[in-house]
Amino acid sequence: MALAFSRIVGPDVAGTRRYVVVEVTFDNSYPSDGEAVTANDLGLGRIDSLVPVSSTNVVEWDASASKLVVYASGGGGVSGVVTVAIDGGAGGNHTVTGIATTDTLISVIHHTVTTAAVDDITSQFTISAANTIENAGEATTANDWLVITYQNASDFDAAGDVALAEVPNTTDLSSLVVTCHAMGY
Repeated sequence: MALAFSRIVGPDVAGTRRYVVVEVTFDNSYPSDGEAVTANDLGLGRIDSLVPVSSTNVVEWDASASKLVVYASGGGGVSGVVTVAIDGGAGGNHTVTGIATTDTLISVIHHTVTTAAVDDITSQFTISAANTIENAGEATTANDWLVITYQNASDFDAAGDVALAEVPNTTDLSSLVVTCHAMGY
């Protein structure tokens, strides 16, 4: 089998680039070092940036190999690290459903739609309340995407230990659906 791609948005034009939002369904035999993704799979001619979002596993885009790589905790289950994508907005509070004040904010990545720029703006944010992160820097991210990654405190032991590892070769990931936000030409 192979990955299955289902376009949700696009390709649409953003400035001089095209963007798409695609749901990627994995198959029943994950290969070591990740699943290959081509620009054609996404309806693009070239991939400039790709941000995978999963609520169950850490999924990384390996741009040099053009692959999606899936990680899990040493026990093979949910890793305790959550990545979500939300629409940007004015400075202030942003809703991140599921985040708690006991969680640890790992990163906030600003994905500028018009230029495909990707910036780490983590230092401007804190977890201010349940389901809420606050942009203390008050910078606007309106019309853009924010990709938030946080460590779910309830999924770690008292020492905060979790060992992430790539899921093993031939793992059945057929129930894993990842939303990918991609920009290119």
